[in-house]
Amino acid sequence: MEPSGQLDIHTVGPFRDAIADWIDKGHTDFWVTLDGLDFMDSSGLGVLVGALKRLRALDGSLQIICSKPFLLRIFSITGLETVFVIGPSLDSALEGAARHTPGLSGEAK
Repeated sequence: MEPSGQLDIHTVGPFRDAIADWIDKGHTDFWVTLDGLDFMDSSGLGVLVGALKRLRALDGSLQIICSKPFLLRIFSITGLETVFVIGPSLDSALEGAARHTPGLSGEAK
């Protein structure tokens, strides 16, 4: 998935619905590319965290592809860089996933 523009309280609904639809269809491994975003607020982060929790319950995964410094800073400030596997490209995210299984709220996968 590749959201673009702004991912905020006003635009997050279709993104959340698209993820839920894919999960409902049986997809359990996701790569979300955030480099098309100009802005993301806490509602965007909330959708990503919610999707990760749901996917992990299904023994799935969610990887973040992102190279934009302002977005990486958001993940760092919130501590979510330890929860998500984040890489600047799909290849780097896949390598990171092979080396690291981040926790979510103290849980180990």
